[in-house]
Amino acid sequence: MLYLPGIRNSTDGTEIPPPKNATLPLTLAPNHAEQGAWWTTMTRSRGEMERLAQSLGTPIPPGPGYPIVHSLTPKYRSEAKPRSLSGLHGLDAFPFHSDCAHWKKPARYVLLRCARASSGCSGTQLLDSRALPLTPTDWTALEHAVWVVRGGSTAFLAPIVERTYPDAHDFRVRFDRGCMKPAHPTFASAGVILERAAHTAVGITVTWEPGLTVVIDNWRCLHGRDAASDLDLQDRELERVLVSGEGP
Repeated sequence: MLYLPGIRNSTDGTEIPPPKNATLPLTLAPNHAEQGAWWTTMTRSRGEMERLAQSLGTPIPPGPGYPIVHSLTPKYRSEAKPRSLSGLHGLDAFPFHSDCAHWKKPARYVLLRCARASSGCSGTQLLDSRALPLTPTDWTALEHAVWVVRGGSTAFLAPIVERTYPDAHDFRVRFDRGCMKPAHPTFASAGVILERAAHTAVGITVTWEPGLTVVIDNWRCLHGRDAASDLDLQDRELERVLVSGEGP
């Protein structure tokens, strides 16, 4: 497996610690202790989840009028906002994406907590971008391809992979076709490269149970949702908190 030149990785097996100051013990997801893209814990309430988020940074609502802790439930396309993931995909599987890709600085951490779920409800897929089977040429394409990002009435240009300064050895991934498109046809291949790698890479599936809470490094990890069913419409509810990013 090859990595973007100059980017830190942990192929030596060194465990990357969880975010500093966490109010609850965070456990690295199984088989990913060497990568550290997400952590799990149990929280007993929305309040406890919000306090955990506050210990990681500054919790922020997803938009005006939204609470810090907000619910996510499966919806039919006809019931969802047109440009949301549910509006685009309905009960079909959600493709791998990063949250808040339409923000100039996407949320650094995404906390997901299971408020309710029955056995058989759809899971959440997690994929560490540093585990993607990409060549140095692929990484270069992701870093230099320019995409138009639209958020509400505003738009700006950004690559899929961008280095985070002042520490240029680290990077963040921004990808969501719901709000991003190539600025020129020559840049379209970058999206195909990422999607192809995500399709062949091995991630993990989170099987939800009440109280289970996952902290996702949103600058590094892509996530998606398995296809939902009628059972999910009745019994699947996740609570989400976004934590602001550090740096540019």
